Amino acid sequence: LYDFLYSQEGRRLMFAGIEGVDYDMADGAIQLREDIKLGDKYPFYKSGASCLALWNPDSWDIVFPSASPKEWLELNVARHNDAVNNGTLPKYYDAVLFLSTPLKDAFAWNAKDDLIQVMQGTEPVDKMISDLLAGYESKGYSAMIKEVNEAAAAAGIQP
Repeated sequence: LYDFLYSQEGRRLMFAGIEGVDYDMADGAIQLREDIKLGDKYPFYKSGASCLALWNPDSWDIVFPSASPKEWLELNVARHNDAVNNGTLPKYYDAVLFLSTPLKDAFAWNAKDDLIQVMQGTEPVDKMISDLLAGYESKGYSAMIKEVNEAAAAAGIQP
């Protein structure tokens, strides 16, 4: 099941529904059919179960339908292409995500809660961010990062 959900077909099923029923392909892009609301039709769509299909592509893959304005998606693609062609993209190592270390396994954060806290806060943004980072530091953030980097190096994962 997981292999299927990680496939292109699985992602399309999870994020666009059933081809010919919920969407049609036009010029290589998914076009939702009129009056199709996936979240209303398929309750799992709003449940978070879609994370089983890797990441929701609606903000970075313009083949998928998105609630974001088309101009934003095009700008996102243009910025990515500019970075690829004219800049330096940092190397990203998926293998680090799957490393297990005592401090990493015990460390918890919720980026969505942090974002909401900053958005609803009344203090200057830089102070709120500094306070969030100080809170993580007090929970052992730097020690956790050091431990993960050492485990990555021991596993042969080098930046």
